[in-house]
Amino acid sequence: MNEKSQARKDRLIKGLIIILFLGGIICLVIPFAKRALLSYRIESVSVQQTLSVPTNEVSQGSVIIQPPTLSETLALYRHQPEASLGRLVIPDVAIDVPIFPTLINENLLLGAVTMFPERDPNQENLVLVSHHLWNETLLFGPLMNVQPGQAMFLSYGDQVYQYRVTEIKTVPATEISVMDNRQLGELTLITCDRPTLTDQRLVVNGTLVKEEPDEIKEKMHNAQEQGVKTISDNRLIIRHFGWLLVCVFIIMLVLTWIVIKL
Repeated sequence: MNEKSQARKDRLIKGLIIILFLGGIICLVIPFAKRALLSYRIESVSVQQTLSVPTNEVSQGSVIIQPPTLSETLALYRHQPEASLGRLVIPDVAIDVPIFPTLINENLLLGAVTMFPERDPNQENLVLVSHHLWNETLLFGPLMNVQPGQAMFLSYGDQVYQYRVTEIKTVPATEISVMDNRQLGELTLITCDRPTLTDQRLVVNGTLVKEEPDEIKEKMHNAQEQGVKTISDNRLIIRHFGWLLVCVFIIMLVLTWIVIKL
């Protein structure tokens, strides 16, 4: 009877060890898996562009801008992207993202969102917001490296625009005056100052540069061509990261089997 009790106790202890071991491994793997899935979705998603820009204010959703959860990342794979209004390209820091009209978290994870899509870029302050993720080559993460004087290109509807970075600053998240419309041709980019929960925002402001549309289109096209290699390199890194996760999972199974046999 004592031997049976001891055997039952040994099995219970072994089971608890296995559960704790697997739980620890899962806790370690989940953040990396989330990052790999999110990076791949951002880099591989196909977005259609519309040439029509809203002339009336768009009803925006209520979104708290913060690092995405695993459930939000998985939901992104089921989300069908809405048509974009254009693209933002900043060649010096390898930014090339679509611009969406509606403030929902899925759009913030796939590109940038224009807070006031009805504003005229020629004579008003166009405000774009996006995420700053752990992988600072994605979305608005590269804004951390932007410098005054650098060029920013914007396709918006059927028009193209060029801006020059004039101001870079960090403000409290409650400082909404940076989005005010000063009746000037401006571009304002807003993101978190770091890829974790924060109450500060990085704000990059640019002023409109008057040039011929054909010249701007050529410059923007050349900038996007330069960015193709960056995107390819990112995808290669993500692919290698995916294989690393597979190896970790196999090692986890082997170690579990060893624990069971102890």
